[in-house]
Amino acid sequence: MATLDVARQKLPEARAALLPTVGLTGNYNSTQASTQFTGDPLIERSANYRNWTLQLTQPIFRLDNVIGNRQAEVIVAGAEAQFEQARQDLIVRVSQAYFAVNEAQDAIAAADAQVDAMAEQLAQVTQGMKVGTKAMTDVDDTTSRLASARAQRVSAQSDLDNARADLQKITGSLYARLAPLRDGVVLSRPQPADMLAWIDQSRSDQPVVRAQALALEAARLEVQRAQTGHLPTFDLVVNSSHNNTNHSLSTPEDYGTHAVQHEIGVQINVPLFAGGAVVAKVAEAQGNRDKAESDLESARREAASDAQHAYTGVTNGLAQVEALNVAVQSGANAVKGNKAGFRVGVRANVDVLNAEQQLYAAQRDLSKARYDVLLQSMKLKAAAGILGEDDVAFVNALMH
Repeated sequence: MATLDVARQKLPEARAALLPTVGLTGNYNSTQASTQFTGDPLIERSANYRNWTLQLTQPIFRLDNVIGNRQAEVIVAGAEAQFEQARQDLIVRVSQAYFAVNEAQDAIAAADAQVDAMAEQLAQVTQGMKVGTKAMTDVDDTTSRLASARAQRVSAQSDLDNARADLQKITGSLYARLAPLRDGVVLSRPQPADMLAWIDQSRSDQPVVRAQALALEAARLEVQRAQTGHLPTFDLVVNSSHNNTNHSLSTPEDYGTHAVQHEIGVQINVPLFAGGAVVAKVAEAQGNRDKAESDLESARREAASDAQHAYTGVTNGLAQVEALNVAVQSGANAVKGNKAGFRVGVRANVDVLNAEQQLYAAQRDLSKARYDVLLQSMKLKAAAGILGEDDVAFVNALMH
């Protein structure tokens, strides 16, 4: 925002070159002199000089200033596009950090459920070993799985602490808990459901692309401005001068003077030769223009790539969410079935442990996939240059 405020001053600075300037200059001098006139003896005299001049200059024809004013408008527009890009980047960064905290919270919930389930299973196999229905290997296997689940819980807590620190780095505040995504929320596909349409829009509307296009326009104007170094300039000049002297040093008679002079006229300046500086400045401006053209094409390609990746991320993420929903539902049924079979002796302990691990892994992956879809949706709109606060409010409404 501060950078944008600085850039906006370019416009009044450039406009000032088209407006009149008024200046007041003055000086006071005291002179001690020895003067001898023909046939007269040497005399000592002192004189005090006072004068001031008020001058107004109004540019009549300075093409470089006219181009500079237009160039300033383009530069300000480019700064506004850069500010819009920074605003969208901030939305994406905050959302990404927010979702990372929620993913970590969901991972801890899944890890806690897994630890509880493993502990319950360990208690069952330990009791079974005491009565002779279960082997020691079942106890060892379950103990190992429980220790691994506890280690995953510790790792999940570390991930949560790091995610909270990342969010605090952006917002300046530490949050104990964030509202998670509601269960049962149906995530929608991009509209329009046409990747090429998103790519085309990103190549023209992404703020980075717009900023680079404006930078190219400014570079082209700079070429024109440099070429004006060969052109004459015309200014209207108005002067009012007042001169006072209390003594004369150059005449036999010692007397003071007071003169008032007013002038108005047109001043022309015709550049003839500047040592090749104008030619060099034109060549430099043309080089910067060529670079700006390359930067614009690079920005367009980058924007198209961002849009393509984000669109693919949304569509593939939705398919992954759908598959993981089925995996979670099937995994829950598998855990119930294996536990029932374990109790009646038709399922082994390892079957229960494997089913539980698969269930909690699917739950963790489903949580991450849902947040990834939301994040990629926001990145897609950012790539197209249309991500705004309304989109943040929409996503926020999905939380509870």
